Amino acid sequence: MKRIVRLIAVVAALVCLLTGSACAEEWWKDYQDPDYKADIKTFTERPGIKGSSAYDITVSLKNMGKNVPGRESDSDGYHWSFSFIDGGTDCYVYLVTNKKYEISYATFSMRGKNNGFLYFAATMPYEGKKDNSAAEWVEKNMNTKEEITRQDGDIIYKLTPMPNGNGWTLDIEHADYPDYLIYSMSRQ
Repeated sequence: MKRIVRLIAVVAALVCLLTGSACAEEWWKDYQDPDYKADIKTFTERPGIKGSSAYDITVSLKNMGKNVPGRESDSDGYHWSFSFIDGGTDCYVYLVTNKKYEISYATFSMRGKNNGFLYFAATMPYEGKKDNSAAEWVEKNMNTKEEITRQDGDIIYKLTPMPNGNGWTLDIEHADYPDYLIYSMSRQ
């Protein structure tokens, strides 16, 4: 629990700092627990889902006629962010990878009728994948009214309905990605 509270505190402080707020330093001092010893996992690189590749997603979408822009780079890898309309359904993709283009975190959203986009996203290949059970899990749970998760080894799938009930978001991430975020914030 302390770890979650710490993460929230760090994110709030970063927001204050990035928006130029003078409250950040004082707020952070008031919030710190002097007895807390951070157990921050260290990383030599951004974790990635072994055997996955952003190009499996981006090239497949290009082959389906979707406009996929080039990648942006950051210090630990790459990211893509784009949207398109498919059969009247608004679709959105956000990919974060390590330097080997392995998926660290991905968000796929669709607003409108179910056009199979999230099923497609969950079929992403990776090392050790045996079947399409994650994609079948997504399809089976498209009527869910609350966020649900599934974990396959180091991969976490999170399916979330949109508040208005008119769409869904599927997040796919390496299980170590949240710890990596804490680590990367701690070294800044």
